[in-house]
Amino acid sequence: MEELQSTEVLDREILEDARKKAARILKSCEDTILAQDADWKKKLDDAICEIDVQFENNKKNETNVIMARLPVDKQREKLNLLENILNNAVYEWYKNLSKEKIQDILSRELKKRTDSCKNYIDVSDKAILDEKGKYPSLTLENKKVRIIVSMEKIINELLGEKRYEVIEALAGSEFLGEV
Repeated sequence: MEELQSTEVLDREILEDARKKAARILKSCEDTILAQDADWKKKLDDAICEIDVQFENNKKNETNVIMARLPVDKQREKLNLLENILNNAVYEWYKNLSKEKIQDILSRELKKRTDSCKNYIDVSDKAILDEKGKYPSLTLENKKVRIIVSMEKIINELLGEKRYEVIEALAGSEFLGEV
């Protein structure tokens, strides 16, 4: 019986040693997990900080780019607005012209052009009025020469010479000073 008791004691001691080893292993695993968890948390926090810094730098850079472009964009918009005002005013002026006045303008321009190439034009050549599009045009064509005069070209030539004065009259010199 003493042998049975000593085996039971031995079994208990072995079990107690196994429990202590298992507890140490579990404690060691828990410490390792906690240490790795702390490392990952630090790496994650560092990565988040790095991303935040990078985001702020990118935001600052993009803000600088936008702010650098802003005056140019504002000026471009003002110029587009001026051009629209000018084109609308010119078209309104044109719409208020009588047909006779338009024909007179086109005829005078055609005469200027034909005077420079009299040798190529016959008296029997007739100009054809074309009223397609926004502005009408006159075309005189034979086998030697083709002359086209249009209200659009006439208007563009006039605007090329007098654009500043017309815009100043429409928008004012203060507005032009800002452009």
